[in-house]
Amino acid sequence: MKEISVYIAGPLYSSGDLVTNTRRAIDAAHELEQTQITGIVYRPFVPHLLVPTWQLVHPRGHVEAQEWDDYWLRKCDALLRIPGVSAGSDHEVALAQSLHIPVFQQIAHVHVWAKLVLLRDELRLTRDNPATTCPITGGCGQCLSGMPCTYTAR
Repeated sequence: MKEISVYIAGPLYSSGDLVTNTRRAIDAAHELEQTQITGIVYRPFVPHLLVPTWQLVHPRGHVEAQEWDDYWLRKCDALLRIPGVSAGSDHEVALAQSLHIPVFQQIAHVHVWAKLVLLRDELRLTRDNPATTCPITGGCGQCLSGMPCTYTAR
């Protein structure tokens, strides 16, 4: 079973209210988690559940809170950006892109990517084995899995 961690990025306070925004993030995470794709289990990370609660008990500044989020983002396989204006989420998207972590705006696109990751793993595609002809992309040089095309037949 392939576990895929997905960071849910979206507004917390800036666009709408905290409760509504947290609900949207939880709903997106729940939809991912409930999806039945053979061989794939999603493990969503919802910072909306952690940051506001922590702030109530032990307040920290915006910079410290963002550093905390950045740390957890680096641990995830992908980022799902849910709608809404959010400078923090825009920062997280930019960070994910700089780290070559795939960024998605639709759950359906996460599913397509996850299936490609699973296929890549099943075909044992690795960075150490240069591509010849990839059955996924035809050897275009950039796999939709977010990894350079490195197909090698078994």
